[in-house]
This record gives sequence, C-alpha cells and structure tokens, in this order.
Amino acid sequence: MTANPKLIDTVQAMGPALAPVLKRIDSETEYQEKLSLCEWLMQTVNNEPSHLLGPILDALADRIAEYEENHLAPLGQSADPIATTRFLMDQHHLKLKDLTDVFGSVSIASEVLAGKRQLNKGHIERLSKRFHVSPAVFF
Repeated sequence: MTANPKLIDTVQAMGPALAPVLKRIDSETEYQEKLSLCEWLMQTVNNEPSHLLGPILDALADRIAEYEENHLAPLGQSADPIATTRFLMDQHHLKLKDLTDVFGSVSIASEVLAGKRQLNKGHIERLSKRFHVSPAVFF
C-alpha cells in the first residue's frame, strides 16, 4: 500500500511544528506545559475516535506517561523530602538565601539540602506554609 503524496507533503510540512510537541519531556516546566496542551486536546478531540488530532493526543499522552514514570513518585509512595524541597525551590525559582525564613540561615538550609541535617518539625511547618502544600509531602 502506498501513501497518498498529498498526505506525505502535509506530514512533512507539519513535522517541524509537531516536533517540539512530541519530543521527550525533560523538565517540570515542559511537563506542566504538555499537561495543559493535553487537556486542551482532550476537550477538542472529545472522545471522537476518528478526530484528526487523536493520534497527536495519543503520542503526547505517551510522552507524559513516560515522564511521570521516570520522574514522579508512584501513588502511595513518598518522594524524598530533600528532593521535594529542591523541586519546590526550582519551581518557585528560589535560592538558598530565599529560604532563610524557613531554615533560619543559609548555612542550615545548605546543610539540610546536602543531607547533613534532617528537616525538623519547624522546617516542615514553615515549608508547607511557604509552598502551600501539606506537611505530609515532606515525610
């Protein structure tokens, strides 16, 4: 079976535009962007099996699942509290000095994030308030 030349031309023309959408997800920012796009595509495709954007949605969902499998803790398992703190800092574009209100000093923040000190109850309470998350994410 030979492909329709017009279809081949269309796919070749769309390739550069689709490449960034379907490439491997390498960061939390890209992950969030792809989730938003996926939600839009789901609303657009609206469970129509023959919708033109269906295969793109499927491919994008595969990329999202791949990222989640490799970067997110499975349901019911906790992520490392230090990794969680680093992740939140990254998402909020914070440096150690930005968390002196949580840890008391840059040196304590540095020791905690280096694994030389553990998070204590006060740190956890202040981190959860600072980032608007449950204290449970730090256990």
